[in-house]
Amino acid sequence: MRVLVTGTTGFLGGAVARAATAADWTVLPAGRAELRDPATWAACVRAAAPDVVLHFAGSASVGDSLTNPDADFAASTALTQRVLEGVRSSGLRPAVVLASSAAVYGSPAALPVAETADLRPESPYGFHKVLAETLGREYAACFGLPVLALRYFSIFGPHQRRLLVWEIFEQLRAGGVSLRGTGHEERDYIEERDAAAVTVRLIARLAPQAPGFQAVNVAAGRAISVHTLAVTLRDLLRPDATLHFAGQSHAGNPSRWLADITTLRSLLPDWEPSNLRIALESCIHEWLAASPRIS
Repeated sequence: MRVLVTGTTGFLGGAVARAATAADWTVLPAGRAELRDPATWAACVRAAAPDVVLHFAGSASVGDSLTNPDADFAASTALTQRVLEGVRSSGLRPAVVLASSAAVYGSPAALPVAETADLRPESPYGFHKVLAETLGREYAACFGLPVLALRYFSIFGPHQRRLLVWEIFEQLRAGGVSLRGTGHEERDYIEERDAAAVTVRLIARLAPQAPGFQAVNVAAGRAISVHTLAVTLRDLLRPDATLHFAGQSHAGNPSRWLADITTLRSLLPDWEPSNLRIALESCIHEWLAASPRIS
């Protein structure tokens, strides 16, 4: 398999590129220069002649999208349109994989949330992911591109240096944890290597199929509260640390998420997510090895 990948320097794009390389695929990174306009990108696609284009470049923050929605639109929806248009105008027909997000669901009417649920985003980031998926549907329906949108839930891992698991780790190293929320918020966490391995296997399974659009949830299918997550990390790293929750709500972030992974299991019936506690412990060890100081 030859894959052309955008966003290989990012957290998720890098994890997927490493997993694809481990699967003996030919991984061709695409830089920012190639994505500046569809014509340049089309030439890049023609030169690479990939079986699949993996689009993992773009925005990755609900909070940033609320403070600068224009920049988020440019890095999400507008960039996705350039990627799809460049592929179309290349004259080739590789499958296109879009990195989407659980943010498209907003606060679901029922949990676990399946791919057939209504899309009700609550942040610019979520709205822009819905628009990016809509573009994927357009290019699949109008131009015959096979498009796979992978809706990732909460990913953590040793290559990450942001978001909640990392923030709790950093606070624990400083002595104690103070978070804005109530602690009752729930997320569906999947470790980065699990997410990347699932991505590669789904691509191998779905990308060679006939043109069309499909969305698949990528998650572990289990919910954990922020309080339980913080307690687990505290017990693994600093059992004497204090925990404080301010009880504030987070704009744009639903209080509960849990993925229905029936589609994922039907496609990969032998797949099981890693044990969460063991995965968190491994992540902590790798972070500490990179920067061992605890104050």
